[in-house]
Amino acid sequence: MGGSQEQIRAEFAKRQGRQSVAIAAALLLIVVFAILSARPGWLGANTRGTIFSAQVVVIVAFIGFSYQNWRCPACNRHLGGDLDRRVCGKCRARLN
Repeated sequence: MGGSQEQIRAEFAKRQGRQSVAIAAALLLIVVFAILSARPGWLGANTRGTIFSAQVVVIVAFIGFSYQNWRCPACNRHLGGDLDRRVCGKCRARLN
């Protein structure tokens, strides 16, 4: 993407916000599915296999989203596991 320092910071803030929402949503869904797995009668006759499959889908979707979203706005390389990055480890662009 490149761009000015202001554009890079603005784009990183958007990506960081999306990543935070994705983390919260994925964790919430995993916990809900874990509760449903422990009490399968709450919402009908869901089998544990179906609930496990739903958990796997959530995890795979989160990983796929993170792979696309969590990249440096300047060089487009993956930013790693630190959600509070200040500088890209690859191109050294200032992110916030």
